[in-house]
Amino acid sequence: MKALLLLFAIILLFSVSPAQTYKDGWAIGASLSSPRMFGDVYSEALDFGGNTVLQMDIDEVNTLRLRVDYLLFTSKKGMDAKNPSTDAITVGIDYLIGLRICSPVQIYGGFGGKLVSYTVKKAIAPLTNKTITGEIAVSFYAGAKYAVSSEFDINTEVSFNQLSTDRFDGKYGQSGGLF
Repeated sequence: MKALLLLFAIILLFSVSPAQTYKDGWAIGASLSSPRMFGDVYSEALDFGGNTVLQMDIDEVNTLRLRVDYLLFTSKKGMDAKNPSTDAITVGIDYLIGLRICSPVQIYGGFGGKLVSYTVKKAIAPLTNKTITGEIAVSFYAGAKYAVSSEFDINTEVSFNQLSTDRFDGKYGQSGGLF
């Protein structure tokens, strides 16, 4: 009987695997975007942008990221005689929280804040070719992340960004901005 218990203990000892535990992680990423602007001047169908991201996963569901974006907005032809365009660079910090589901897809949402620097060319208001730096924006995010492998993810994200003033599109409106 002792030999049977000893054999069972040895089999049990070698067949037990350690539990899977989460390790905090860092990620670096880059992406292309197709931004849309809802303002006094309508944007083109194919504006472009891009960003780089430095991301720290605090735990399985909480993430902080530093994000730098470049965005280009152009007005539709014929909407205005001047056809203003805006080049923007933003630097922001975001907090993301994920839904943990048992699949390779993780759904997440979040919010953040940004500092914005931009130049409006051919502005309707008297801002032509003047670079404006230090505006504030708030951002809200919703997205999904697909784990292709343990080292590589593919993200799809939609964001809403609201600036503090109404000068970004080159035409002053009645609404003002966030503040």
